[in-house]
Amino acid sequence: MKGRPRQRYAVPDLEFFAEITSESAYWIGFLTADGCATARELIVVLKTEDAEHLRSFQRALGCADRPLAPANAGAGRRLAIGCAALARQLHAYGIVAGRAHTHPGVLPHLAESRDFWRGVVDGDGSLRVDSRTGMPSLLVVGPPALMQQFAHFLSGVFADGFVPGLHRHARSDAVRVVQVGGRRAKAAVAALYADAGAPALRRKRERAARISAWEPQVYSRYPWDRWGDGSVWRLRRGADYAVARRVWESGRRAARTRAKRLRFRDLGEEIELQFVPREPQRSRPFGADVSQ
Repeated sequence: MKGRPRQRYAVPDLEFFAEITSESAYWIGFLTADGCATARELIVVLKTEDAEHLRSFQRALGCADRPLAPANAGAGRRLAIGCAALARQLHAYGIVAGRAHTHPGVLPHLAESRDFWRGVVDGDGSLRVDSRTGMPSLLVVGPPALMQQFAHFLSGVFADGFVPGLHRHARSDAVRVVQVGGRRAKAAVAALYADAGAPALRRKRERAARISAWEPQVYSRYPWDRWGDGSVWRLRRGADYAVARRVWESGRRAARTRAKRLRFRDLGEEIELQFVPREPQRSRPFGADVSQ
């Protein structure tokens, strides 16, 4: 009895990755984060809700006829493309199986590509908006060498040239974490997702749109010009200043740049503060009652 004939699928377009374009750079970044290339096969597993993103990749590579198999007890979808020539192409870009901690980083022209890094963020990044404060953040996890390159890329995005630090991951010493928040998160997201026609994971593009619409609230909520008059101010948590500690601290740091020294006392649900000139001069005693 003869077995069933072997299913034949379209051969992937090897020209797609032969030249670095905006689209191919994105998918190289995405596969760097979420793909695995063995000697003869490319494997990608995503959540079931992101299955359409896998199909977009299939269409770009010219092999849309391949099925997506269930994975992770139905919670995911698995794409497998058996092609030794494609695997060799991806190996040249550092997309290999295992040993993430030894990843040497990517080629210089990819390290400067916002499309490549958008792919990495879509694969192994997190875009968040705090449910209480609305504060945005961007977090990416990856091999140390790759994250060092990402930090360098971000330093070119930020107006002040700030270089994010690399932090150890709580569960693995093989990877590092790059994280930025607030204005820097908004600037990074704008640089990565501004082009609406460029490939991107749908749910992360939607989150990026929310972050791009975010406006800092520190200066409008905190009247530093009034509070910095030398008086002692007693402020109530949640009424006169935001409950979120990091929002308050960012404003307090900004106010301290005004050549004034800050006296500060935490009273639990209230705080007392007083800005005094750095040059010695007479001022009201700290703790004196001052009408707001």
